[in-house]
Amino acid sequence: MMNLQQELDALIESTMAFANDVKRRQRIPHLPIALRAAEQALADTSKPVPPSITITPASERDEIRQRVNNFRAHQEKMAREREDYYLQVKARWWRPSRQFLSRLFDGHRTTGAAAGSSSTPRHTDGRDLR
Repeated sequence: MMNLQQELDALIESTMAFANDVKRRQRIPHLPIALRAAEQALADTSKPVPPSITITPASERDEIRQRVNNFRAHQEKMAREREDYYLQVKARWWRPSRQFLSRLFDGHRTTGAAAGSSSTPRHTDGRDLR
């Protein structure tokens, strides 16, 4: 208990010393003039922000209708973008590379000629590739 009391007394003493130190500090003589000049400079340079033009709905029902229409338009836009992306990926996926085709057709012609069949490229199970 004694230790707690000593800590409390020390805290009070340091707080009082700080308060006295703040009182003893001299005021800046030209501070009010400097503050007024700074306030004036800020007032001159700051421009009021014009209020944004928003069309407020006439009723809550109109606001809900407007939000639903905006949401629907956004969903349609996303669906179009998703469809376009799908078609681009599909076109890339199904566009065969020339190297792959030349390897595929050259290999089948060789095996087809050796087997005595026509020059039509065939799949390994005998189906025509054309």
